[in-house]
Amino acid sequence: MSTPVRHARPGGSSEATDLDERGRLALWAAGATTAATFGPYLPYVGLRPEQVLVYGQLALCLPFVGLRLRLGHAAIVVISLLGSILVLALIGAVVPQGSTMDLTRGSLVAELDNLATPLAAILLVHIWLTIGANRRQLLHVVASVIVVGACVNAVIAFFATRVDLSPILSSFWEGSQRSLPNEFSLGSVAQNAAALGRQSGIYNQPAEAGLFYGLAFLGAVYIFSRRPGWLALACSCIVLGGVLSVSKVFLLVAFPIGAWQLLRVTKGRVKRILAVTFVGLGAAMAAQAGFLSDWAGATFLNRLLDPREGSVISLYTAGRFGSSGSVSAGFTDILHLSPWFGLGAGRVKLIYDSGWLEAMVVAGLGGVVLMASVFAVLARAWLAKRTSGPASRLGGALIVLALGAEFGIPAFTANRAGTLLWFLLSLTVLTDQFCSGSILPSGSEPRLGFANDFSGKMRSVAAWRVATNCIHQAEECGVHRG
Repeated sequence: MSTPVRHARPGGSSEATDLDERGRLALWAAGATTAATFGPYLPYVGLRPEQVLVYGQLALCLPFVGLRLRLGHAAIVVISLLGSILVLALIGAVVPQGSTMDLTRGSLVAELDNLATPLAAILLVHIWLTIGANRRQLLHVVASVIVVGACVNAVIAFFATRVDLSPILSSFWEGSQRSLPNEFSLGSVAQNAAALGRQSGIYNQPAEAGLFYGLAFLGAVYIFSRRPGWLALACSCIVLGGVLSVSKVFLLVAFPIGAWQLLRVTKGRVKRILAVTFVGLGAAMAAQAGFLSDWAGATFLNRLLDPREGSVISLYTAGRFGSSGSVSAGFTDILHLSPWFGLGAGRVKLIYDSGWLEAMVVAGLGGVVLMASVFAVLARAWLAKRTSGPASRLGGALIVLALGAEFGIPAFTANRAGTLLWFLLSLTVLTDQFCSGSILPSGSEPRLGFANDFSGKMRSVAAWRVATNCIHQAEECGVHRG
């Protein structure tokens, strides 16, 4: 009886083919997890879909990845710093620091979840890379989903100016009291903001929506840098959404950064004029056409654009800073109760109007120093491999955006948007050039084989694909920089 012939796969490497399949699976997982950040709260459990996917993937993959998980130096340091804040918060919850007898307690589990989200996001991105995803493709998938989600959310916010969508959007707002440390029902906050004309779509707060639109603005510039038509369309839609939210995080921080990035990528005078015209006047065109003539948020927006009464600092920070600001008062209270290590997680029910206030409350001055160190490490990692490539520009803009947003919202731990921020930071700043592509199993490293003569051919199609990806990634990471 004849033995069946086994046909060799192109390239002769089943390991490389399996690696490609795992890479595609990782890309699908990344896209699904990113899209899950736009989902409603799950009934009965009060969890968001991305929480289930992020922690579920970690629980499923970490035991199998094990020691093969390769983290860059910057990622290790950032994880250590953020982990130290989490440990201090947990110690403060177990061993009380200072007297909080007169204060209403918050949610321990919810606050620990917020502090653990950045760690989980960083680890998950590196797991995707470890099991075979290409960093450039992974960044493109995540950024693309964010841009599409922002455009859809802007359309939802636009229709919310004409029709009451709160019965539908309440499923995205409800349950948030279980996932935030202050346990306040942010559904009421979203409704109050909507009553003022501040439409944030599926997001609980305008500040969270502003951070999200900022990420989408930068993502659109990264994706469509060579497609001016799509770039203008996407950015106009995103800017309209940011304007409808009347978020100071977007108007004062994200929009200037995004506009600067937009001017850097558009080549030629005509393209620059078109880009600025479309993006700068996108929302104004809708207003002039009469679509937003009944928008209640116009009054609130005009106050920001033309401040004439009261303190400018108080107006632009919504009373967060200043002699009687909420952040200043919060710092003063913690300095009296427990200055060095804070009160710990869940010890007090408090609305965090700043990421610095959150660090101060849960970990004291030690937490503030650790958080400042995170920004220092991010900046140093970006400067060490800074190039003129689009991914490098995106990484630098993300750091500046996060730093500015932290003064108005806990950007690192914000619902939905915080997870997206760390996905992008991990892919642009924390991933070393040697971790930017697939990590092959032991013994299956690609080799470039040449014949004895000068015109020899490569032995493997898979090796050629890996080599091409490595060259593109090396150029983007600045390996060939003089």
